[in-house]
Amino acid sequence: NQLGKLIEKRMNVRVRYVKGVSYELLQPVVVVRNPAVRELTAADVELLDETYVAESKKEGFGDPREGLKNTSEGGIAAGAIVSGKIVGSVGGEATGARYGDMGGFFLKEYRGRGFGTAAASIVAGRLQEMGLIPTWSTGVTNPASMRLAQKLGFVEVLPRGMYVVLDV
Repeated sequence: NQLGKLIEKRMNVRVRYVKGVSYELLQPVVVVRNPAVRELTAADVELLDETYVAESKKEGFGDPREGLKNTSEGGIAAGAIVSGKIVGSVGGEATGARYGDMGGFFLKEYRGRGFGTAAASIVAGRLQEMGLIPTWSTGVTNPASMRLAQKLGFVEVLPRGMYVVLDV
C-alpha cells in the first residue's frame, strides 16, 4: 500500500494493517459502575506509573499523560485506580461538531474485570452530555473491545475495513 509506505518513510515508524470495525452510540449509554473506576483529571497524572505509560505507548495508544493533560482542554478520561495507581483508562474527545471519539487501554492483568466497561460508560455519557455521538473503533482481532462496545449499546455503523496502526 502506497500510503503505508509513505507513512513509514516520513514518520520513521512501522505500519501494520488491522481489519477493523466502527461503532456509534445512538441511544443513551448503558450506565455501568465499578467502585475502582472514576472520571480522571489532569491532577491524576501523579497516579500514572512508568509500567502503564510504557505499555500504553508500546500498544500504540500513546502517552496517557497527554490524555490526562487534555482533560483541562475539553477532553474526557475515566480510569481504574488500584492500589493508588491508574491501571487503565478510556479517553474521549470531540472530533468535529457531531462526534466524540473514544479509545482505551488497560494493563493485561487488569482486563476482564469490568474496569474498561465502566470507564467507557463514563466517557460515553459525558460525550452525550456535550451533545456528541460517541464512536468506538477496534480491530476484529480484539473481541473483548467489540463486546465492550456492544454492552454499552454501541451499534456497528461502517463496513468492516482496514485500519492503519503505527508501531512506534
